[in-house]
Amino acid sequence: MNGTKGVLKYIIYLPKKQQKKNDKIIVGKDMPDYLIIHFDDYTGESCINGLKAVPIKPVEHKFEINQKKCSRTQFPVKLCYA
Repeated sequence: MNGTKGVLKYIIYLPKKQQKKNDKIIVGKDMPDYLIIHFDDYTGESCINGLKAVPIKPVEHKFEINQKKCSRTQFPVKLCYA
């Protein structure tokens, strides 16, 4: 995290499709595919015309606890104020 403050504009869910994980078929998912966040000072290309917006994807972090492999998937964002 770099401390940049932005405003969440959209939560994007792509069309559901079958996914395979550990030989089990998973249909759909609860986590969004992207968060679209507007940054006032953003100067790069925008993903939406007229809006200084950036798509943020979830990040998976893998780790081990008591010799068991674990993972956590979350968006790299933090609530600034509500």
